[in-house]
Amino acid sequence: MSNSYAQALHQTRTRHELPAAALTLEITETHLASDPALLREQARALRAQGIRIALDDFGTGYTSIAQLQNIPITELKIDRAFIAQVPAPGMDLVAGIIALAHELGLTVVAEGVETRAQLDHLCAIGCDRAQGYAISPPLPIEQLEALISADP
Repeated sequence: MSNSYAQALHQTRTRHELPAAALTLEITETHLASDPALLREQARALRAQGIRIALDDFGTGYTSIAQLQNIPITELKIDRAFIAQVPAPGMDLVAGIIALAHELGLTVVAEGVETRAQLDHLCAIGCDRAQGYAISPPLPIEQLEALISADP
């Protein structure tokens, strides 16, 4: 991200009347490793606008706990490679990641939740959000609108 990235995003949001709180930008863990100082600077500028920032694919790279504390992210997305092992007897790693993220004040999103058993287990151990086929396959906009507007 360049220094003008936050400014360009602000101009685009303003032009399209998109509130900052409605936007979450995802940064992959690999990207974080490429230039942590620049990313930290840009993330702070984006957070100052009220934009949420998610660290995507957590667990696939080399992010340290210190980096999690120093980059102003709001969400941690646990990579599907960890979720594929849930629920497994003695599988405490995902619960540990969730506990650590919550201790840092982060919202936790589980990626690649494919089964009801995974979803139930993640709910039981305090995962905040999930995405994957256990919830819904990708949908055309018309079907998504119908799903959202349907009575619970």
